[in-house]
Amino acid sequence: MSNQNTPLVWLSTLYFAKGIAYVMVMFLSLIMLSQMGLSSNAALGCVALFHAPWVTKFWWKPYVVRPQHFTMWIGISELFLAISFAFLSFFMASVWCTIIILLSIAWLTAIHNVAVDGLYRLVTHNDHLPAFMRVKELARKMAVIVGQGVLVMMVGNLQVLYRYDRFYSWQATFYILAGLFLLFCMWHRLALPRCLHDADYNIHRSLPSLHEVGGMFLLAYPFAVGLQAKVGILFLLDAPSSGGLGLSPQEFGLVMGTVGITGLTIGGMLGFRVLRRDGLSRWFCPMSLLMVVPCAVYALMAYWEPSDLLIISTGVLIEQTSYGFGFAAYLWVLRHVANREAGKSLMALSLMISCMLSGVLQATVGYYYTFLIALVLSGVSLVSVLKIRKNPILK
Repeated sequence: MSNQNTPLVWLSTLYFAKGIAYVMVMFLSLIMLSQMGLSSNAALGCVALFHAPWVTKFWWKPYVVRPQHFTMWIGISELFLAISFAFLSFFMASVWCTIIILLSIAWLTAIHNVAVDGLYRLVTHNDHLPAFMRVKELARKMAVIVGQGVLVMMVGNLQVLYRYDRFYSWQATFYILAGLFLLFCMWHRLALPRCLHDADYNIHRSLPSLHEVGGMFLLAYPFAVGLQAKVGILFLLDAPSSGGLGLSPQEFGLVMGTVGITGLTIGGMLGFRVLRRDGLSRWFCPMSLLMVVPCAVYALMAYWEPSDLLIISTGVLIEQTSYGFGFAAYLWVLRHVANREAGKSLMALSLMISCMLSGVLQATVGYYYTFLIALVLSGVSLVSVLKIRKNPILK
């Protein structure tokens, strides 16, 4: 592969494309569906459905994406993502067409994710240079900043410019995404390596099985935060008369796209640093306790309903930093199980069920009691940790 481009040439754009597609499916789609007039319950139910490709990934991945076909699947998925975004812009006047196209985008995004991660491991597993990791993580963070921050603020500015014509603002956004993924497709067609073989991909490691770690932990640990996370987006944007904080899209993009991602990055970096230094057994309980903080912060904001953007930003910063630090333990466990794909599917199932349940709760009892219930259910995460924290395989 000496004649191929070094991974640093294409790694940043590859992981930026991966990140921006995922943010679109799991984040921007919720805001868009809410602005199209869907109830919180319906919008959250749709987003929960978009988790289906990740829930079933452990089953379809071996049949769809093979090592020698990684670059092919990246090109196909990026081309069809560009087409799907263009279709979404054209057909979004119909709610049902919008949901169907978003579901197809979710499947294409999942296939793209699998192919990107597989190609990265295949090309770099013999030479895990720190530069590769830094470029990959920076590209991911930039995708979140652009998706949760820049694009949301752009949508808000377009809505003001065109007298709150929400359809036009989203149509323009999706045309931009369509063009962006067409460029990604053409660039990666030229830059990605070609000569890949199954033998290069077989990396044998002695790791504990999913049964040894405990599937219940993988389901329970993220459940409470999953219950709070997606409905928290609607809470920040919803009008005060409906129990929300009434942020404009521009304010929301600033809070989540800059303050939020800063807190998440700091929390995640600190979490992995202490885990590498001291191991999981020492930090498992403190990290699990911090997973209670996000639900508590949103419950307090729903109770007091602050209008000061500085107070809201501070709350989001505390919530995201705590989440990033606490969730590092969960990701650490996922990294150290043999059948990692099944573990990731359990995580996606947990997020899918919690997202769907959060819509039902919000429609029934409102934002404050939804966050309060999530706070109570945080105890389930603590119990799941107590059941496996002394397992010798997690030392």
